[in-house]
Amino acid sequence: MEMLVVTGPISGNWEPIDSILGIGSSKAGWASGADIDKAFSDCKDVLRNRAAAIGGNAVINVDYEVRNFDNGIEVIAFGTAVRVY
Repeated sequence: MEMLVVTGPISGNWEPIDSILGIGSSKAGWASGADIDKAFSDCKDVLRNRAAAIGGNAVINVDYEVRNFDNGIEVIAFGTAVRVY
């Protein structure tokens, strides 16, 4: 089962562990532009990995920010790693 990463709160029993940060990016290629879906997916993967590393099994209240730069795009996110019971 894939770890839950959501932009709001969740119901049920859970315990906050810590705030975490994730960054994903995609650079424009020779014949293509930057891939926002890849940057977003990579960012969520970083959040999942960081949450798991500290004992979390979900990330809640995630805020995303998208930044454009010269040859690409960057997705930055922060949220709360939690342990859901």
